[in-house]
Amino acid sequence: MIAWTEPMLGRPQSNRDFELLLQWLELPVHPTYEHATALQRKRAQASVRIAEQLEQAFGAADMSALERDGYLRLELEARGFRGIRATRVLSIAPYVEIISRHEVRILTKHRGAKWLE
Repeated sequence: MIAWTEPMLGRPQSNRDFELLLQWLELPVHPTYEHATALQRKRAQASVRIAEQLEQAFGAADMSALERDGYLRLELEARGFRGIRATRVLSIAPYVEIISRHEVRILTKHRGAKWLE
């Protein structure tokens, strides 16, 4: 059940699971099923469009700004998209550190960051 409550999940992948969930919630299977499927399809299409626009924006971006400033901010003309920030990789740690998804989206100075020379 926890996998079905993700905010970005339009509906469960399994059609039968989705029908069972709607019945269990005592919601009408139709048109809820069709609306959720359409929402999932539109979200996937929008993701593909954003990815293509980002590829084009990175292709046209001035990479010298990335080298000079250490980061590059790209804005897209996509409604609801706030932009993306690309940063230079300074080094790769010899260990793996798991960072939760919501922390990745917040730009902060890493508490253990230091020059590795």
